[in-house]
Amino acid sequence: MIIKKNISLTSEILILIGLGIAFLLVSIFLGPRLQPVWIDEVVLAEPAANLALYDSFTSAAWYHQNDQEFHVSTSFLYTVLLALWIKVLGFSIEKVRLFNYVLMLLSITVIWLFIKKLPLIRFSWLRIILVVSCLLPTGITFIYISGRYDTSCIFLSALVLVAFLIKDAKIRWLTMTIIGFFFPLSGLSAVVFATIFGGILLLFNFQRFWREFVALGGGFILGMLFLYALYSTNGVWDDFVSMTLGHSVANANLNRTVIDIIFSRVSKLFDQKDYVCGGCLHPSFPPLSLLLLILIFYELLTKSFRWRSPSFFALITVITIPTTMCFLGKYPLYYSWMSMFPLIICICWSFNNILEKNTGKIQTTIISIAFLVLLLYANLLGLPSLAQITLQQWENNDYTKVQNFLDNKINPQDHIYADFQTFYALKSRAKRVYFPLYNGQMTPEDRDNLSLIVIDPRASVRASWNPGLAEIVGDSLPQWYDTGEQLDTGTYGMKLYRKR
Repeated sequence: MIIKKNISLTSEILILIGLGIAFLLVSIFLGPRLQPVWIDEVVLAEPAANLALYDSFTSAAWYHQNDQEFHVSTSFLYTVLLALWIKVLGFSIEKVRLFNYVLMLLSITVIWLFIKKLPLIRFSWLRIILVVSCLLPTGITFIYISGRYDTSCIFLSALVLVAFLIKDAKIRWLTMTIIGFFFPLSGLSAVVFATIFGGILLLFNFQRFWREFVALGGGFILGMLFLYALYSTNGVWDDFVSMTLGHSVANANLNRTVIDIIFSRVSKLFDQKDYVCGGCLHPSFPPLSLLLLILIFYELLTKSFRWRSPSFFALITVITIPTTMCFLGKYPLYYSWMSMFPLIICICWSFNNILEKNTGKIQTTIISIAFLVLLLYANLLGLPSLAQITLQQWENNDYTKVQNFLDNKINPQDHIYADFQTFYALKSRAKRVYFPLYNGQMTPEDRDNLSLIVIDPRASVRASWNPGLAEIVGDSLPQWYDTGEQLDTGTYGMKLYRKR
């Protein structure tokens, strides 16, 4: 069986480099079209662009701050790193989105190093399959194509794994603390994940991991103290607390019993399941879960199952993490990495153990076929399937049409209100661009200074937080006129309005 055959380390590295190059080529040629420009991408990239292009760490894309305040977002680390990336490479949809692909590739490289050095998986072809399977499934694919900050959380989590390889205990604990420092800076969701995952590890082997967990937790505390000092010094700590906890959430839980809160959480799971539990509802999750159950059944059948086995650890993880995240607030698609990476790594680790024991030729062949078929199916449902859809919608998703449409229509002095879809076409051309979530923060002076509005006027795409022309300009509506210039690619639609 080819999976059990080992190739030289040099050959393995060359194959992985080839796969990495192919992955980056996909990002360059397909990246701008795989995912339409959307809200989360813009609110994270816009302050980074302001810092890189205009030396201003501010934002006009968020709902909780005005564009003169020191910016507070969900990931300070991601914003700063992306700003440095833009400063070096320049600003465009291709270059900004490439950042996440590179972060993802670095994360998978670190995971491969951890798997190889420990070693959890002794067969080189199985390690290559693991690497591919950490890039292609649906939930993981969405993370790096969507322009979100979660790739930085994945990278830090991968670094924690490698830190376990450090033999000197004191250096290992210090390294854990340093890495832990960056977790709150990367996003509080990463801290929550690490806490839940660390708790599961402690249940499986408290004596082995408790010191590292304490060291990592110390880093969390230092990171939070840094954020407090940074935001307090700039007078925006209350903005951070408000954005993180939300006044509505705090008020909603006042004077309520624990039973009421639990029932409201359960109700939310059913009412908003696509958002709250979207991390478990993507197409690649069922075949991977089925494969895990098959491996566990095989181990029970061959009496090789152990309570501390990787398969049982994966089972506990894929139940505990999504359930806990759902009850804490949400577990949308972009959080699916929290359970997907442990699931994929443990599946490959369990299969490696089966191959090593080789309990019987027929049994091993059957489980190998199940492993390859289900893993291949889960992978095909992700990036390959999305690439096929993108090729079918090639012209509709062409962002150069947006850029060409807006080219020569923008003056650097313009004050612009625009939909999120215009971000990459407008931001490098004009400094003053306001996006829909910022509408509530706009002052009368901001509205008076507007000279250009670029929005999709169709009522079907507007919302309470994304108003139409009349709500944007208010009493000055008679001063505005439709230029007659419009674009509809099938994915991107917009019209231009100018002030007389």
